[in-house]
Amino acid sequence: MKSSRLVLMAGMFLLACQPTLQDIDYGRDQCAYCKMIISDPRFGAEAVTDKGKVYKFDALECLIPELNQKEDYQILAAVVCDEPRVLHDVSELSYLISAELPSPMGANLTSYSSAQKAQEMQQIHGGTIYSWDELVEKVRNP
Repeated sequence: MKSSRLVLMAGMFLLACQPTLQDIDYGRDQCAYCKMIISDPRFGAEAVTDKGKVYKFDALECLIPELNQKEDYQILAAVVCDEPRVLHDVSELSYLISAELPSPMGANLTSYSSAQKAQEMQQIHGGTIYSWDELVEKVRNP
């Protein structure tokens, strides 16, 4: 009886400690990387650590360096906007770097929910399309 109660309590503790994403409060929340106020709802990103800490970013170009710098925690979830206020897992999106599409921190980096949409925008604005892994590698080794 005592061991089943302990198992139940441990399970409840683990469920209670599951990290969850939070809404970005545009115009109020501050970027964890550059400390600017997150103001443009077309951009915005978030990461949740294994310790339950939520980091919010004003743009993808602030999220990626944070992921590269992590030392004492593991990122369990990372999301980014592909349209105003709509967050998606970073691995599900396609990314376009185009000088014609400015982003908050000047990397000219936008995200799209499909490769087809990224290709359509590339035909209009030029630039280079990246997958998540390719983008992280590019930022790590410019």
